Amino acid sequence: MPNTLNYDPTNPEGKAIADLFDDVKAIEDADGSWDGADVVDLLTGWFTRLGINVKGPSHQAGPIKPTAISPDATAGEITQLLLAVPGFTASGYPTGNPGFFYALDESDEHAEFTLLTFPTATPALKRAAIAELRRHGFAATELEPTANRGGTIRVQSYVLFPLPEGAGPVDRAVSVLYEAGFTHAASRPQAVVPGYATPSPVSWRPGWIQIDVISKRGLGRESREEVTRAAAETLADRGWEVEMRGTESFHVLDPSHAPA
Repeated sequence: MPNTLNYDPTNPEGKAIADLFDDVKAIEDADGSWDGADVVDLLTGWFTRLGINVKGPSHQAGPIKPTAISPDATAGEITQLLLAVPGFTASGYPTGNPGFFYALDESDEHAEFTLLTFPTATPALKRAAIAELRRHGFAATELEPTANRGGTIRVQSYVLFPLPEGAGPVDRAVSVLYEAGFTHAASRPQAVVPGYATPSPVSWRPGWIQIDVISKRGLGRESREEVTRAAAETLADRGWEVEMRGTESFHVLDPSHAPA
């Protein structure tokens, strides 16, 4: 029975797929089954011939190249990166120095990572640390505060990709706030620290989007208002038009992508 191919077997990519299938059929058992170990060996050689490092990261085979690939997220690596930034120190004791931090290697069932603790840092300093780490390709996320620790940031290895061409205003705003170290929360229960909810288009203002700052209950209105002001100022400094719509909400428009 004929079948419709979802690739062109006459171009180089299609020929590579056809060759792979031929090779698999050549080692097929009499009952039509495929031996798993033989197929793994065959796939390893096939990927290698295509120039793919089978022990390397998955993004190497994709069409979009990363803007940054972080090194391993070890406490030593993270400490050296932050010590190169004015305002941060790992020496002495935190009294009177909000930029004091210490780093510890940690791991769980998913990954190895570093926990950065800032006993007395201001929200702006913590965002500055997160922004610096994200710039180097790390995933940096502020964790929920507890009675036993001050501001804590989880840092792990990550690959940072550029915005796709033609990205809309929501994605562009998220990108700006991500680079500046702000926390994105998909919903109020997930907002373990004050952060911004997913921006939404303003139906009656073409090109404008609304950004709201949210947090879990009990985290304090003043903290949300501080994030609102700082996020609005960050976008304004990047050339966005900003209009405050309350103490925890604002509208923004990117003039470079404004509707005609």
